[in-house]
Amino acid sequence: MSIELAAVATSAFAPGEAHAPLLALAGRWSGPTVTWLDPSSNPPATHTEAEIQPILGGRVVRAAYTGTVATEPHAGEFLLTFDQNEGHFAMAWVDSFHLGTGLMFAPGGPTGDGALAFLGSYACGGERWGWRTSIRLVDANTVIVSATNIAPDGTEHRAVETRLSRQG
Repeated sequence: MSIELAAVATSAFAPGEAHAPLLALAGRWSGPTVTWLDPSSNPPATHTEAEIQPILGGRVVRAAYTGTVATEPHAGEFLLTFDQNEGHFAMAWVDSFHLGTGLMFAPGGPTGDGALAFLGSYACGGERWGWRTSIRLVDANTVIVSATNIAPDGTEHRAVETRLSRQG
């Protein structure tokens, strides 16, 4: 059975003005990704393909992507929304490399440079590490997704940067 989530909406929860930056991300995208497994390294870029689509009547956008990390296949998905009840943006993310079998939830909001930033955390070695994801629509055809790893002591390290160009 296939359910078409794009058309399902409940009028009481119709998307509002705050959903506009999320809906602007809809489309097919591709471009280079750099993943720093060692913050002092200069890793090569790999290629990422992504599709971002509105679902649930435009209240949520779903992003699915594929690429490689350290020569291994990599895939992931995230859901983005503006939570009208909580008054903030929110992200749920899962992938085949960084999170293992985990699911990260991260509240977020706009930044001074026009991005949306989301701050979540994950367990590693018995400690909590932070993970900040920033999504910035540079123009109608360019989006930059970057991630920062935050050690338990607060030290920040660049983790991922993907520069996507709209396709078609």
